[in-house]
Amino acid sequence: MRQTDVDLQAFQTKLPVLDSLDPEVKHATLQREVRQVGISSSWKRVLNVLAYVFIFISILRRQRRSRTVSPSLEDLTCTEQLIVKEFQRKYSVSDKELVPLDPFVDDHGLLRVGGRLRNSNLVDEEKHPVIIPKSTLALLLVRHHLEGVAHGGRYATLNSLRQKYWVIGAARIVASVVHKCVECRKYRGKASCQKMADLPSDRMSPSPPFFCTGLDCFGPFIVRDGRREVKRYGLLFTCLASRAVHIEVLTDMTTDCFILGLRRFIAIHGQLKVILCDIGTNLTGADRELREAAKELDMKRVEHAVMSKHIEF
Repeated sequence: MRQTDVDLQAFQTKLPVLDSLDPEVKHATLQREVRQVGISSSWKRVLNVLAYVFIFISILRRQRRSRTVSPSLEDLTCTEQLIVKEFQRKYSVSDKELVPLDPFVDDHGLLRVGGRLRNSNLVDEEKHPVIIPKSTLALLLVRHHLEGVAHGGRYATLNSLRQKYWVIGAARIVASVVHKCVECRKYRGKASCQKMADLPSDRMSPSPPFFCTGLDCFGPFIVRDGRREVKRYGLLFTCLASRAVHIEVLTDMTTDCFILGLRRFIAIHGQLKVILCDIGTNLTGADRELREAAKELDMKRVEHAVMSKHIEF
């Protein structure tokens, strides 16, 4: 005899005999247990927990000879049938709510939907799905199939559910579960639209091309200079009024290279009024140097191609 059998027999001998009339004994039903476990659980978890409970009971009653304790497919199927039977207790074949479904009781004692599909090539579960009343079990099954279709929405969940179960009032239950599902709201929620401010006057006033200009740098790009590869950057100018684009090439991202690119741009397009840009280090450095150079040139009263234009940078 194995050690586990000895322990099991010792445990069975210690089990007290409970009187059903004793007021201290609490009578639990499977519906209440499923309702308590399933409020914040999943259908798989409830099924596995109750399967382990039934396995433990069968071991105590010496009804299980298998050495494995983990639930098998047969255990899970039997557990599912017991749960469904418990929730179908309040229904009968002649119930007014079920008469339109033409219900019948199958070989396992489950209420199923009738109909005229007996001779079709469909699976038996699809021909005659199991009837599920409005209950905690219905919510668990709807959540389970919603996850099974990767939160695909109401119709995908309903189609997946009706391949095996016929939930009373399924459309409303599925709509409620999908509406409360956080994942579905993430996937299908509409992005909030920020109310944009009024357009600046520089973009609305008629002006020559590049009279009001926005600029930015981008890159780097690897180019070949003889036998070596070097980095080159782009200096992008865009007209605020006409959206025209002009691109200058920079050898690096220093302030000196930026000033040279700006001078080439001014030499081509002429007079500028406003230049808008971000606060890049090379751009702010160019702004500082241009302001200092403008002060010196104003004192010396020397005409310069850039500084004499009085550009707002």
